Amino acid sequence: SDDAARRLLDEHPESAVARRALRDIEVQARARQAEGLLREAEASLAGGAASKAAELLRQAEALGRRSEDLGRRVAAAVEADRARAEDARVRHVVELLQSADSVAGVEAYLGLEEGIRARVRAASPSSLLGWADEIGWWGTGSRAREVGQALHALSQAVDAADRGDSDAVLDLLIPFEEVVGKLRRARQLLAV
Repeated sequence: SDDAARRLLDEHPESAVARRALRDIEVQARARQAEGLLREAEASLAGGAASKAAELLRQAEALGRRSEDLGRRVAAAVEADRARAEDARVRHVVELLQSADSVAGVEAYLGLEEGIRARVRAASPSSLLGWADEIGWWGTGSRAREVGQALHALSQAVDAADRGDSDAVLDLLIPFEEVVGKLRRARQLLAV
């Protein structure tokens, strides 16, 4: 019927009936396409692919078909996925901070949003976090790596000071004085 309406319109471009028939066919085709997208969204949601379901739902809505119930369920699943991903990021950073690679832990911490940093602080007793917060620099890249290395050196300097090794304290802190020089604890150690 789509082809017949198009042929009729080609043969009689002035035909209002042919234009209306073609428009009706196109509306029905969009409705079928939207229904198919909603079915695919349901299947994606059932399969645990919330972000794919959300995209399919957006496509169906762009075609004029809405499903409030499916929209609510997709939004809840997307939020649950986001929360799981955030939990995993928190666990990962806490594990890094507890490992021998605390530099990577600080580096990862500096790249987090404030809300997630707060969760890491609540989950980790690491003094490195307090020092990172005191420095107040947030981001990623080479500067984050430098801050991580400086705070790791400060931690080692605290241990060296506890052992009474003032030479090791200076050796550890002087290369990072620009980064840790603002920190009260570093200033105390450098003043010895």
